[in-house]
Formats: sequence, structure tokens, C-alpha cells
Amino acid sequence: MESLHQEDSNSMFCLDAGHGKPVVLVHGWGVSGALFSAQVDALLAQSRVLVPDLRGHGQSAPFSPGDGFSVFADDLASMIQARGLESVCLVGWSMGAMVCWDLLKRHPQVEVSGLVTIDMVPWLHTGPDWPYGLRDENDHGFFASHASLMQADWEAYCHLFVPRIFARGRDTRSDALVAQTMEIAINNHASSLATIWQRMGEQDFRQSLGEIGIPVQVVAGRLSQLYGVSAAEWVTGAIENARLEVFEHSGHAPHMEEPESFNAMLTAFLGELHGSHKSKSTVPGIAG
Repeated sequence: MESLHQEDSNSMFCLDAGHGKPVVLVHGWGVSGALFSAQVDALLAQSRVLVPDLRGHGQSAPFSPGDGFSVFADDLASMIQARGLESVCLVGWSMGAMVCWDLLKRHPQVEVSGLVTIDMVPWLHTGPDWPYGLRDENDHGFFASHASLMQADWEAYCHLFVPRIFARGRDTRSDALVAQTMEIAINNHASSLATIWQRMGEQDFRQSLGEIGIPVQVVAGRLSQLYGVSAAEWVTGAIENARLEVFEHSGHAPHMEEPESFNAMLTAFLGELHGSHKSKSTVPGIAG
């Protein structure tokens, strides 16, 4: 496996391994690409797998106070184009899904063949006219107040948010997934993440989802503590060529909580995108 650190103006670390059609795995807020390890292992036999650490996360440079949310999509587009990648399948988990939606909107020149989004909504605020945002978001000061908590004691905040990534009812006291995620989160750049958190709260992709013309696999966790399945159903309905798969025993991270089933779904989706299945495709918009 080859690991490359890209020394350019973006200062974005990216694992780049394997051969074949490229798959870019984009992690969520507060963690890093390391949480896609089960997908990297499963895909290497058939794909070139790229796993960046977004700015402010993992081994990449901090997120500057003056940066906008769009720098994530711009960084990804630069990385993809610098490597000359074509027919890319994007996989975006949580905030990573927002980054992928932004890339499709801002960089139509990047050749993206398909998209998988994992347990994410296009607008995080919850209200009478939009019931699909974060379950806990119910006032206009939500994002600012949580950013203050992050700045005051990042490690304490990690102990609040990391267990909520996983399914309701999980025994977080002795859970290896929680411990792994906690270690990664605590070592991230707290000031960067507080700023990114507020930038994420400013994003609204509801209108732009209808402009997506590629096949999309929407994924949700039935036991998610952050979003309801009805939110994933809304996302699926907003995109013409989308289908939904709900993982019954997962929370916000089906790729970690049910990795074998998730990897089987992802492998099938990639096979359909790239024509390796001879039978009629089940991916919307692709003729078999």
C-alpha cells in the first residue's frame, strides 16, 4: 500500500493506494480518513482508493479562520485533477457528503461517475418548515454555543459527541469503535473544528441536490442519533437518479458499524457504475 503526503498549497494528506477505477472516501466532521480502514481493505483488490484528511483534520493543515466551507471541495478537486483521475466515485460520510455535493456544484469539470452519501442532510437546522435537520438543533444559537464548548474543552466535547456517532443503545463504555474514534477526534485541531462546525451550519444544499445527474446511493442508519430515516428519504427523492439503503443495526456510521454489509453494497454499486455486472443494472440511470 502506498501512502502519499501531498506537499502543495492545500497541504492535504491523502492515502493513495491500489489500482483501477478511483474511489475517493471523504470523512465527516471531527474525525479523519482513518475511519474508512474497513473500506480501504475491501476495495484495494479492484479499485484505486484515495482517502484524504480534510483541512483541520488528521494529518492535514489547520483550517484557517478566514477559510470558507468551499475550500474542502476546492482541495478535493485540485487533488483529483493533479492526479489526472477520471470516472471517480465519491463516497461522503456526514460532512463529507456536503463536501461532495459542493464539489459537484463548484467543479463540474471533475469527472465524477457516481456518489454515495452516508447519513447526511443538506441543511442542518431544524424547524417547522424543515424537520430533517439535526435532532438536537432547535435554536438559532446552537452552532455558536457548541463552538464555544469546543474551544473551552475539546476533549470533554469529544466525550459528548463521539458516542452519538454510533447506534442508540450501544454500550459505549467498552466499545472498540468508540475508543478508536475518540482517539482520532481528541488529536484533531480544536480551533479548526470549532470554525468548521460553524461553517457547516451555514450550508444549504437543498436546491442543488436536484441538479445532480449522476447515479447516487443514499445510505442511512436506522438507529442514527443524529438524523431520521425520513431525512434520507427526502434526500433520495430530491435526486433524480438516487436510491436508498437503510442499515438496520447502524447509527450515523454504517460503514463502521456494519462494514461487511456496507462494503458489499459499495462493491456492487461500483461494479454497476463501471459495467462489470453483465445483468441489468439496478443503479438508477445506468442501462444494463
